[in-house]
Amino acid sequence: MSKSYESFNPRTQYCLDHSTPLNKHVDELMEVSLACKSGQMTGAKGVLQTCATLIEIIQAKNILDIGFFTGVSALTWATIIPEDGKVISMDVDDAPYKIVGKPHIDASGVGHKIDIRIQPALKTLQELIDAGQSGKFDFAFLDASKTEYPSYLASCLQLVRTGGIIAVDNALWDDRVLEKEKDTSTAGVDTLNKMALSNSNVQNVLLPIEDGLHLIVKKC
Repeated sequence: MSKSYESFNPRTQYCLDHSTPLNKHVDELMEVSLACKSGQMTGAKGVLQTCATLIEIIQAKNILDIGFFTGVSALTWATIIPEDGKVISMDVDDAPYKIVGKPHIDASGVGHKIDIRIQPALKTLQELIDAGQSGKFDFAFLDASKTEYPSYLASCLQLVRTGGIIAVDNALWDDRVLEKEKDTSTAGVDTLNKMALSNSNVQNVLLPIEDGLHLIVKKC
């Protein structure tokens, strides 16, 4: 497997140890999330640290967080954005949040910045577009249904402002994108990667960080 919490690599650990630490509440939530059922859905530290740095660089305020699980990624972004910022976080199941994430997010003091939408992410994204929110978001993080990755990207390219960033987690999908025969999830990831590459309106780089982090900057 490809994530730093799944196997120890001294080189990767050195990088993590020499990057700005995550908020203590994020670390605590990561620990309990990894111990619960489906813990592998937890975002990897290298991805969170990288995205946190990008959010600081572009001074992001309004964020789309697609794929909530226990809330690790949403909490990470909420600890960085300003007091009047907002993270709109999406998932189809809020049980992991209620059981595992909520106590840690409540204790963090930044839970009021997180707006949780429990329904298919594409529905939430379309509702935002219909409400005139296109171009209003600074940063988007994609980490939900891989089969829907191409559709998530298309919607986020409408909702993110010029100069905003779309960060796509699991962009290598445990190296399954390299295989000739691809299942539907792998095909979704691979299609998004190719969509970004062929879009002249974005600048993109696919990085071999954790399970692959695809960074897509909207140029216009």
